[in-house]
Amino acid sequence: ILVDNKIDLICDIVGDGFEMPNLKKRVEELNLEDKVNFHGYIDNRDLPALLKTHNLFISPSIRAKGGDSEGLPGTYKEAMASKVPLIIGNVEGIEELIVDKVNGIIVPQKDSKAIADSVIFLMNHEDLVEKLRYNAYIKAKEYDWDNITLKFESLFNKLTGNIDHKWI
Repeated sequence: ILVDNKIDLICDIVGDGFEMPNLKKRVEELNLEDKVNFHGYIDNRDLPALLKTHNLFISPSIRAKGGDSEGLPGTYKEAMASKVPLIIGNVEGIEELIVDKVNGIIVPQKDSKAIADSVIFLMNHEDLVEKLRYNAYIKAKEYDWDNITLKFESLFNKLTGNIDHKWI
């Protein structure tokens, strides 16, 4: 859809899965080899550096036929911490992390037109992109291990009556 609308883009696909051969075949059928790069598995330590080189993070998550979904993948939080705006499929639980048009964009499942429309919309609304970057970064800090440790320490202190005790 984006290529048909003359949107110049490069799509980097990270990760592996049973659909990878079908995805590669589809890219060939659509003659998009010059627009799509397949990276395969990338170590979590290398992911932040890769994310920081991108303008958008798109994850069209879906609920599987058996009802399974991804939950809240760490990659969403990594993208947010890297200040990369997200376009995410609307799966159960996503609202715990993403508020639509506040710290990301939520699109309906299996709706490629909604994804494309969101990309075009963000390309034309840099002010919203900056807002998404900032708000996503702030939200991601809630999941930082140092902050989580402080919250547990505070809770533990309240439960034990040890006010201001440092456990670590």
